[in-house]
Amino acid sequence: MDLTAAPIEDILDAAATSSAQITVWLSGHSLAGARIAAWSRHDRILVCRGGNGFTDDDIHYIRSADIQALTVRVPAPRPESDRLGAEVRDAIRHAAGYPVSLAIRPDAFANAAAPLAAWLENITLAITAMEPLHEAFQAQIDQILLREGATPAVLGGSTLILEATPDNIPSPEVLRAAIEPLLL
Repeated sequence: MDLTAAPIEDILDAAATSSAQITVWLSGHSLAGARIAAWSRHDRILVCRGGNGFTDDDIHYIRSADIQALTVRVPAPRPESDRLGAEVRDAIRHAAGYPVSLAIRPDAFANAAAPLAAWLENITLAITAMEPLHEAFQAQIDQILLREGATPAVLGGSTLILEATPDNIPSPEVLRAAIEPLLL
């Protein structure tokens, strides 16, 4: 999204089609951390949700003529980690026979596709090899979160948190040994 010297309407056109987070400066106050719900170039009305401690149920209608400044924060795309995460999620769902979601924290394995692929392969092998524990896994886990850290596995609510570092990838057996006690 090239925003250099663009009119505010062009910026809002581009931001409305992305998952951008925005800060809108108006006369006397600002709305920070809002998400664009809709933008009508014809009516020159920006519709935002949340921001400044508001919830997503709070909706703001802002005339573009009242906007004095605008900051657009576009998330950096991580297509490789998204693709790998989707592949692993689907493999686990297929092997286990029930839905499991997989979340990869954006900062985990930044610019390290090969270690991430190895980590995800080991997660898949560890979980799909737990035949007798599939029911316990299904009853207690609905999301796997991969993030950077020091310990192999932690259970937080219904989320299995797998701590990861690119240079210390546990084998499937080590992962399985860390996960199994959490399910008993």
